[in-house]
Parts: sequence; structure tokens; C-alpha cells
Amino acid sequence: MKPLKLNAYLALFLREVTSYDWETISNDPEMDFELEYSFYLSHMKTSFKSLDDAYFNREDLNSPLPKSWQSRFYRLQAIASRMYFVSLHCTSEPLHKIIDFCKKEGHQRLIVFQSKDAISDYTELLEIFHRNSFLYQRYSKPRTLAAKYTTGGFLNKKKLQRLLQGKGNGVYEETFELLKPVLDKDIRDNVEILYPKTDFLEA
Repeated sequence: MKPLKLNAYLALFLREVTSYDWETISNDPEMDFELEYSFYLSHMKTSFKSLDDAYFNREDLNSPLPKSWQSRFYRLQAIASRMYFVSLHCTSEPLHKIIDFCKKEGHQRLIVFQSKDAISDYTELLEIFHRNSFLYQRYSKPRTLAAKYTTGGFLNKKKLQRLLQGKGNGVYEETFELLKPVLDKDIRDNVEILYPKTDFLEA
């Protein structure tokens, strides 16, 4: 029996994290649901019993904030501009539709990889980005293991560049030589093609 191998694109969507002050976040009635606040709300608590309890929500405002949480927030605020919210997806859509989706969702950067074994490559990339994500150890314990299966997370911009050079936790020099990016686009600028642009799914 032959193993299943699928031709597909692996699309890495990147959104820059905005630096907010606490007054803006805490006074927003949609605080719990705003994606742009998730960097702060998902990392602000310094201790928690389960993954469900790890996320700061509006109910937590009913009690005075512990000093350790306040201190953590200010540290997060200071490094926010260095971070990306990263989301990895596997798709058979052509490149122009992937770019359109990226624009529609408000992402600022898009990196697309061409894969001839999408299931295996997607699993490998997801593991690499998880292991190098911000505060990985915070969510890698058995009680929060479900977080390892999410498609998104936060990644330092410089660390992303190192990963693409084959340097990082769980990545090898050959990783991105075998799984080559076909496009790296800053949505606010022109497309930068890393390799010849070919819609190999439509060939």
C-alpha cells in the first residue's frame, strides 16, 4: 500500500503585534474577543491551573490585578513590536487567492511553501513553529498539551528569519532547502519572489 502524498501549498500568515496600553485594552467592551489583544491576554497571567484558565478575560478585572501580572504586561508591551502572530495553513488554492485571503484577513506578511508531501511537511512545520514560539514551555506541559495542536502562535521576528536559514529548535539546514518557499510577500509592498513563481497545482 502506497502512502498518501498530496501536492499543496503551506501558507504562513503573519500579523504584526501592536503595542497597546492597559487602559485601552481593559476599557474595550470587546476585550476578550479582539485578536490584536491576544498577545497580552494569553501571556499576562504568571500562573494558572489549566489552559482554560491561562487566558486573561473580563472576569479577571473584578479583582485587583496581582503585581506580577502587571509587571508581566509591561514586559509584553515593551517587546510587542518584535513579535508576529503566526498562523500556518495547508491549501490547494492558487497563489493569487492565497494572497487575496491574506489581505482580507488583515495579515501584513505571507510566506508560501511548495510541498509535494503536504501532510508530512505541514506536521513538521507546525512542530517547528510551536517549539520556537514565544513562551513555548508555558504551554508544553501535559495539562496544556492541547495548545500544541493549534495552528497559530507568536514568534519573534528575528527568530523567524533564523528558522528560514535552518537555525533553531528542531530545524535543520536542509529543512528549507527541501521545502522551498515560492513567495515571501509584504502585503503593504510588492511581491518578493524567492524562487520562480509557478502554480504547480495547476500545471
